Parts: sequence; C-alpha cells; structure tokens
Amino acid sequence: MNKIFNYLDELIPDYYCELNYNNDFEFLIAVVLSAQTTDIKVNKVTEELFKKYEGTLFDDAQRTNYYIEAIKTGIVKPMNMTPEIREKIRRGEDLTSDEIKEVLQNNRPRNGFGGRVGDFMSAMASQGFLQKQGKRYRLTNLGNELLTNPENETDIYIKAMINLQYGSIDRNTATNKAIPFLNMIFVMTELEKYYETENLPYKGISDFELGTFVFTMKDCNYKKSVKDILKYREINGGKTDYEYAMKYIHEDNGILAISESTLKDYTDEVLRKFKKTGLFIEDKQYKKSYYRFSPIEEEKIRLLIDNYSDYKWLNYTDADEYFNKIESYVLPWEADDSLYAQILRKKAEIVGLTDSLDKMDKKIRDEIESKYNDYIFQNSVLDDFNYDLIIHELEMINGKQKGNSILPDTENYVKLEWFTSLLLSKKFGKISVKSNLKFYDDGTPKCCAAGGEADIEFYTPDINYNIEVTTISNKNQQVNNETTSVLRHLDETNRSGNGKKTTAIMVAPYIHYDTINIYKISANGISKDTIAVPLTIDAFIKTVQESDTYEEFDQKVNVYCELMKSMQVAEFERMINEIKLNEE
Repeated sequence: MNKIFNYLDELIPDYYCELNYNNDFEFLIAVVLSAQTTDIKVNKVTEELFKKYEGTLFDDAQRTNYYIEAIKTGIVKPMNMTPEIREKIRRGEDLTSDEIKEVLQNNRPRNGFGGRVGDFMSAMASQGFLQKQGKRYRLTNLGNELLTNPENETDIYIKAMINLQYGSIDRNTATNKAIPFLNMIFVMTELEKYYETENLPYKGISDFELGTFVFTMKDCNYKKSVKDILKYREINGGKTDYEYAMKYIHEDNGILAISESTLKDYTDEVLRKFKKTGLFIEDKQYKKSYYRFSPIEEEKIRLLIDNYSDYKWLNYTDADEYFNKIESYVLPWEADDSLYAQILRKKAEIVGLTDSLDKMDKKIRDEIESKYNDYIFQNSVLDDFNYDLIIHELEMINGKQKGNSILPDTENYVKLEWFTSLLLSKKFGKISVKSNLKFYDDGTPKCCAAGGEADIEFYTPDINYNIEVTTISNKNQQVNNETTSVLRHLDETNRSGNGKKTTAIMVAPYIHYDTINIYKISANGISKDTIAVPLTIDAFIKTVQESDTYEEFDQKVNVYCELMKSMQVAEFERMINEIKLNEE
C-alpha cells in the first residue's frame, strides 16, 4: 500500500481538494453544488452555509433554507423567471431578496422546497450512495467512489443496480421482491437466444415492454416475463397497447392500478439509471426506444450472466446488513485481474494495439483506454445530429433558446464541452478534433475531461487550438477558475515542441472585464506564437458558422486576438458580449 501512495505522491505531488468541508456530509453537499457551478462559487456559499446550519438536523425547514440559499447565489436556476432575472443569473450576478421572493412565488414545487431537496437525498439513498440514519444521512463507500472517481461511473452504477432490490430494506414501500436490473439482463438474454434459435430478426426490447413486463415483476422469474413478452408480440405485433398493459399489470399480476403516464414516467426513471451502467444501447424508432446489449461490453455482460445465473432476492434483516453488502461488493472483473484484461483486450483489438497486449502494464492500459475513448468519439452518434440541432443545444445551454435537450440527464457543463466538439467536427471533420471527454460506449458523454488536459484539442494545418469551455458566468469564479487553467494548458502545449503555433480559446456564456484583462496582460508576456483569447458561446458559434475553411477560422480567431490586444478592456467586453447569432 505504501508503494501505491509513494507512486501517487510522485505522480501528483501537489494534489488537493478545491472544496472546503469538515465532514463527509458537508463534502457531499459541496459536491452536489459543484455539479451546478465552480468549486470557488461553492466554497463562497458553503462557508456561511455550513456555519449557519452546523449541528442542526437536515429537516424540512433546513432543506427549504438550503434551497433558497442555492437560488439566491444562482446555483439552482428555476424555469419560470423574468428575462431580467434570467439575464442577471447568466451574467453571474447575485439576486436580491425581492428577486428571490419573486422566483420562489413563480417556481414553488408541489411538495414544497424542502420536499424537493429531500427528493434529491432520497433518490441517492435508494441507489445506495447515501444511507439514511434517523434524520441524518451517511455517505456510503459507493457514494464516495462516485464522487471521487466519476470516470468509473459505469462500473459504480453496475454495483448499485445489481444490489438494488424492491421490497427490501431501502424500498420498504414496495410489495414485490424483485431485482429489476438483473431481471432486465436475463430477460434480454433469453429473448436474444429465442430469436437466434428461431432464425428471426431481433431489434431488441422496447421501453414499453420493459416497463410493462420487466420493471413490474414481483419476483425474479424472468423466464415467465419472456413468455409474456412473446405472447404480447404474437397478439399485438409491434404495436404499443396500453390497454393490454394496464390489464396485465393490474388484473393478471395483482399490482395496484397505475395510469399510462405513471408507467411511462416510471420506465423512464429506471432506464435513466440503467443506461448509466454503459451495458445497453438505445435505438429510437417511431417514437419508441429499443434496447440491446452494447457489443463493446459483451465481456462484462457474459461475466455478469455467468456469476448470477441463479440469482435470488435476498431478505435483509436490517439496513446495515443491506448497506454492508453494497459497500463490500466487488465486480467479477475487479476481483480477478485476468477478467479485466479480457475486457481490455477487446478494446485493444478495436483500436489496433494488440501488439502491446503481452505487456499489459499501467502505461499500456492507459494508452488503450485513451485510444478507445478517441475511437468512441470518432465513431459515435455524431452523424445522428444535424448542424442546426447542435447549435440549438448550445443556445439552450447559453440561455438563449428554450426546449428539451436530447441529453436531459447530463449536466450543462458536460453538454457544452460535447456539443462544442460536435460543432467543430460537423464543420471541419472528425479527424481535426480531439475531445477529452470520457464517453459511454454509445458515444454520449459520461464526464468532463480530466485535469491537466484541455477540454478540446482542435488542429488546423497551421495552428493547434486548446479550447476550454465553461458554463461559469460569475466574475470571480471565471477569473479564478478559467484563466489559470487555460494559460497553463497553453504553456504545456507550447512546451511540447511540435513546432506549430498554439492558440487557446476560452468559451463561456458571458465574458467579464477582469477575465479579458488577464488575457490581455498575458498576451504581452507569452511568446508571439502563442496567445489566449476569451469568446462568448455566441461569438464562437458564429466564428465556426462563418468559416468554410481552416484558414478562415484561423483568420477570424486572429482578428479577435488582435482586437483584444488593441482595444480598451471595457470596449472589448462590450463588443464580445453583444455578438448575436442572428447578426448579419
């Protein structure tokens, strides 16, 4: 163990956590807030928040106060707001008490503000990331793993979903004794076998069938569910029949009657969690979604099937027993390094690194994972999205458009990084873009780029671009978080010695005076072959839109660089923030 710590100390000599906290629960609160904004903004809020509520119970009254504090500082951004308040939040300015009161009146949750916060906590507890102990919550090992290792999200969610039981200690309102995740895996396996044996085409299992026949199972009898699905398909073909579903659920299986909308919402909620395991591919067809196993993850799926062939519902005596099992649970490929090597070998074959498989040391493993991540981006769902859709998604993130995102469960800062990568790829081709996001196997983003590397690398014949994207609008956060990182990555790229000119671009919803000033000062101290310039999301989109060649893109970015150096800071601030996409 000491060898590991010594290696980590050497590898990361100056590691530290940006968040300020005194215990696990405060750490959890800080991390939840950091998903909406920067660590600096969180620390600003929690400094007073933790002092104010230290030693108090997180009851309904305190949850309400927490919700108000989050709105007041712009961390939580409700839907119903005036254009003036929305613009103020976009600029990162704090709201007044009267503005907070107005927002609260227009955005009151059905179950109250305290209930809304309580729902967040209960959802995490039901998945095993928190354990409720009286009126307090304890961060579990699984929850801590999710917070500290987001790049391992798929495996973490597999652990959580395998152990999620209905009718168990954590779900004491449920009347069934089912394990929905394993039920889904084995139902899908049996369906695939049936269609293969019958030599029939197989497109997967629909979200309607999952909700009706799998997620409503009262036990672990997946073979019965398969028979019921095949019977339904024989009667109704490929049609969606909610009348049939309601009769099947209520009359045939003795489950309380539910509405069509409830069934849809419940199915959607479960599938959102299951998709985070990375084991399933969603194929949308005619207002329905069909689910199949990811071919890339076939080794993981095989191992799960082999290890759980006789799975059974477990009757836990108390909550501690249940959570102890979750916290001590080890996946098959974690327990046996050779099994993980099998999974990695599959990825190595895909990216053409089979010559290195005999070594399989950490360096080789990291290289395989990195190249596989690049492969996923280059061969992802890019072609499924047209140019206008990408821009619309960026404008929703920018607060300039309304609508429903195609990635409703993904944080805006992750989506901004992804859709910016897609925009460049759509315009200039995939080969010129390297996105340092971490991806699911279907090509959708899992989490942001790791520290120490640019969010996006874009290569034109003459210039290397380091592109850093951020949803941060607050002045202090932007200056403290999004200037040094951009300049550091720029310096690192410049020192790599590839001989090409390097330009760094920071892309944000709003660019503040102090941010511009730092970049302006830095431009005078960095090599003439390197420069960093901040652009709004609108300015960046417009630059890409109006550039038909690499050369035109280079020229337009250079114009911004020269304007930043020559104009007064206030003048450049006004100019860059007033750029609109609809301008001629």
